[in-house]
Amino acid sequence: MELTKKKRRLTLLLFILLVVALSSAGAHIHSQKVRSDGDTTVVVSARVWLMGLCSATAVSSCGILPLLFTRCIDLRAVDGGSVSLRLVLSFAVGSLLGDVWLHLLPEAWGQVEWEDGHEGDKREVKASLQRRGMWIILGLVTFMTVEKLAKHIETISTTPSNDNNNKKRHISGYLNLLANITDNFTHGLAIAASYLVSPLVGLLTTLAILCHEIPHEIGDFAILLRSGFSCPDAAIAQLVTASGGLVGVVVGFSAQYVGQCTLWMLPFSAGGFLYIALVSILPELMEDSVASVKQVCGVLLGIIIMAAVTIVEKKSCSAMPDAIGYHYL
Repeated sequence: MELTKKKRRLTLLLFILLVVALSSAGAHIHSQKVRSDGDTTVVVSARVWLMGLCSATAVSSCGILPLLFTRCIDLRAVDGGSVSLRLVLSFAVGSLLGDVWLHLLPEAWGQVEWEDGHEGDKREVKASLQRRGMWIILGLVTFMTVEKLAKHIETISTTPSNDNNNKKRHISGYLNLLANITDNFTHGLAIAASYLVSPLVGLLTTLAILCHEIPHEIGDFAILLRSGFSCPDAAIAQLVTASGGLVGVVVGFSAQYVGQCTLWMLPFSAGGFLYIALVSILPELMEDSVASVKQVCGVLLGIIIMAAVTIVEKKSCSAMPDAIGYHYL
C-alpha cells in the first residue's frame, strides 16, 4: 500500500515537472522568430503554437479514453479488434497515405527548389533530394524500432502471472510507458512539422494520427492493467506519456531555423507514417476476410478526403497567402 502511494506521488511529481518545463518553454511563444533563408524572417504565431499544443494534447490524452469504458473492455480480446474497429483502421491507412504523398512529401520536395533555386547545379539538387530520402528511411527505421520495442514489452506483459514474475510484469508496464513517450514525441514532431506547412494540414495530420492511436491506446491501457496498475494509476501514467507529444511539438516549433528544421522533420515523419500505414496496420487488415470491400472503401475514403483537402488548401493559400503565416513554404 505504501509502495502504491509512493508510486502515485512520483508519477504526479514527474507530470508536474514536465508541465512546468513546457510552460517555461511556452514563455517564448510571442518572441520566437525563425529564418527560412538569409533574407526572410518568419514568426511562429501564438495561434499556431496553441493549435499545435492542443493537437498534441488531443492525440496523447486519448490514452485515458479506455478509462471511460473500462467495464466494456475485454482484455483478452483487445488485440482481436472488431469490424467497426478495422474500418476505422482502414480509414487511418488511407488518411496516412494521403497525408504522406499529398502533403508531407510534396512540401519536402518543394523546399528543394526554394533551397537551391535556379542558381544551384543539378548535383546540389540531387544531393538535397538524397538527404530527404535518407530522412524518410530514418523515420521508417525509427518507428519500426519503437514498434518492435512495444511488441517485445507486450510479449513480456502477457506471460502467465505467478509469484516469481510479478516484479517482471510490473517493470514491463513502466517500459511500455517509456516506449509510449518516445512514440508520442515522434507524433509531436510530426504535428509540429505539419503546422509549419499550414494549420489545415496540421489538423488533418492530427486526425490521421488519432485514427491510428485510439485503438492502440486501448492495448496500452490493457498492458498497464495487466502489469499491476489500477485504473486511476494507469490513467495518470498515460497522462505522463502525453507529455512526450507536447515536448515533441515544443522542440519542433522552438527550432532556431524552422526552414532547416522542416527539411528533416517532414520526410522523417513521412517515413514513420509509411511504416505505420503499410507495416503496422495494413497486414492486420489483410488477414481479415470479413468486410473486405468496406475496408477498401475506408482506405479510398481516407485518400479521397486528403486529396480534396489538398485542393481546398491550394485555393485557401492563394486567396489568403499571409493568413497561414508560412509563406516561405
